[in-house]
Amino acid sequence: MKTNNNKKEIKYLNVCMDKALHEEFEAFCKAYGMSTEQAIRQYMDEVNKAFKNVK
Repeated sequence: MKTNNNKKEIKYLNVCMDKALHEEFEAFCKAYGMSTEQAIRQYMDEVNKAFKNVK
């Protein structure tokens, strides 16, 4: 979502997760040149697509 001055409206997400999972996520993002936001967006898109195909 964009605000009136064309800056993206943001919300901060503070997540507690297992250290190994966090390290794996960081490595995944680095390996594929993704930001955290891009990785989460891709995941959500794929999960939504999979659920739509099940119905």
